[in-house]
Amino acid sequence: MGSREHYSVKVTCPSCGRSGTAGWSEWDRPSAYSGTGRTLESVPPGFVIGAEKDKEGAPSLVCETCGVTA
Repeated sequence: MGSREHYSVKVTCPSCGRSGTAGWSEWDRPSAYSGTGRTLESVPPGFVIGAEKDKEGAPSLVCETCGVTA
């Protein structure tokens, strides 16, 4: 199995403009067995993990102030 790649993604609320950086990691060589193994490592201040997931199963981030998915 490979190693984990770590990366950051800028997150911005479309309603109020609050922004921050979320930390993610995933396998450097995804496979049918392991999938991407994508994991949300850190959530920026002012955001929470939402109940909805995208088509790949990654959690959504929701602005604490507005309740809007970023």
